[in-house]
Amino acid sequence: MIRERRRQVRYYERFQVEDALTFFNGQLIQARSPDGARVLLQEIKLVRPLPPGAQEMLGFIHHPHLLSVLDVIVEQDVVVLVHPIFSGEPLPLVVNREQPMPPSQAVNLFRKLIQTQADLAEFSIPMWTTLDPRNICLYDDEPFVLFCGLKNFTTQPKEDQRKSLLYFLLAGEHPKNVMYRRQDLSKSIRKVPPPIRHLALDILNHDDSLDEILRKTDETLSQLPQKMKASSRSNRYKRRLSPAATAAASLLILGASAGTYSAATSGILSEEVQPAEGPQKPEVQETFQFNKEEVAVRKLSEKVPFSARIEGEVIRQTASPFSVRLASPDGTSCGINVDKQGKVRLFQHQDENLHELQQSDDSFRMKAGRAYRVELLYFSGDPLRISVEDRENNQKWVAVGTIPLDKGGRVEVEGSKGTVFRSAQVTAVAREDKAKQKWMDSQRWKLLSGEGTLDKERFFLDGNAIIKARSGRDTDFAFRRDQGYTGDPLKLQLESADGSRYYVVWGKDKRLVLYREGEEEKALAETKLGWTPDRKTDVSVLTQGSLLTVRLNQDTQSQSLEYSHSEPITIRNTTITSQSDLELSSH
Repeated sequence: MIRERRRQVRYYERFQVEDALTFFNGQLIQARSPDGARVLLQEIKLVRPLPPGAQEMLGFIHHPHLLSVLDVIVEQDVVVLVHPIFSGEPLPLVVNREQPMPPSQAVNLFRKLIQTQADLAEFSIPMWTTLDPRNICLYDDEPFVLFCGLKNFTTQPKEDQRKSLLYFLLAGEHPKNVMYRRQDLSKSIRKVPPPIRHLALDILNHDDSLDEILRKTDETLSQLPQKMKASSRSNRYKRRLSPAATAAASLLILGASAGTYSAATSGILSEEVQPAEGPQKPEVQETFQFNKEEVAVRKLSEKVPFSARIEGEVIRQTASPFSVRLASPDGTSCGINVDKQGKVRLFQHQDENLHELQQSDDSFRMKAGRAYRVELLYFSGDPLRISVEDRENNQKWVAVGTIPLDKGGRVEVEGSKGTVFRSAQVTAVAREDKAKQKWMDSQRWKLLSGEGTLDKERFFLDGNAIIKARSGRDTDFAFRRDQGYTGDPLKLQLESADGSRYYVVWGKDKRLVLYREGEEEKALAETKLGWTPDRKTDVSVLTQGSLLTVRLNQDTQSQSLEYSHSEPITIRNTTITSQSDLELSSH
């Protein structure tokens, strides 16, 4: 039921309002547009009129951790942002005292949200948001803030809760609750790795600027083991609620007043839908032809937003070096470099040091005279993703960086005589999940770390790599190794819906074992299975009720691991870790 409004505004006449929720300094309203599409209206109360041109500037708002903006309505003393319907999961529903967030995941999520606050302050019309957990939801491993305000034009909360967020994620409760019980703050997070624990307490006890918090967080991240960094990229939180439901449920959980919202009678809570693409600016394509022997640098005219795809087609008539990079104002750059031999590298230049993050093996080389499609996929706060596609051979080399990028900047193209980079463009990305899926050629795999080559239905990985299969109740795939491989055949991490992790290890000693994280000495199931490295092995991960089954089959040999849990079990994520060459395919 919609509560009586204190004032009438004309934009209500354009929409069929279904439900509303008061939150912070405005309302979130579920409605239908005149064409019947379901939308979300974020109404923000203004304390003074907006300047000329503000409505148009707000229409171009785009950030990977904000809801897309379809339209902007300015009327009387309010501004209304029209968003597509969005599904997510409220942070207070998934983080609590019994189930805090894993430390490495918590510090990475915290960093993304702090960077979001810093980015909002740099908008054409500076904006703010609060990091109150009720204002945060999760969707496909990414955090989103719901409510935002306009600096100097809307009332801001006295505290934006940036100081307490990391502690909340690690402890599962607000630090004020701990102090109210007269308990030591460090006791609730005593099991958290020391660098992250010290960071949470340090931020809680100091009034640091956003830049200082980011500096401290990066320093902490650099101290974490590589294994911990990789595990933080796998998210266990997958329920889907609309953002209005997110805020409503959060208000109830965190103890909002009883008369504020009634979840039991709300139609908002029944929605479960996917986010839609927002409108995008027209694309501008450019062509750069290098005619001189000396190496030259050209810049694309379009600036890179907070989330973007940078793409184009390169032809090198001679075996000359070539580079496409994203260059930030602070001198940092990251991108693709091709040497005279055609080897492709993902590099990052930072603090006057050049870091080679990934490189292609001998199976993928860029040949002179052939056209290749180049793509850089940039999301603020994420490592850069790149690809080089050889359409003639249906091969695509993909790689993921290791260092998060915060600010975009401009795209620089470097080449010399005989090189052409054509159809170059920068496109804002509204749906990160869809963009990542397209980057992987819609294959079932998600490359989290490392590099490899996509070839139709196969994925060839070279060296250290971490790959996650798309979420689903059951998972099946096939793999093979090189003939001379002498290491362990396979290592899997299975992540269940309740956050538990199971590991499947098939050792070179033919031992096949299943165990739960933290209980390595206690096998849940074990058997023996021999194998031949260069023969295809089929793998199936199945769940039925409380039964988990892992089945492996190579030629005429077959074995299964079975584990019966005390409660129903659902595997949400299957992650493969490999330290050497690996070929993945469908059954």
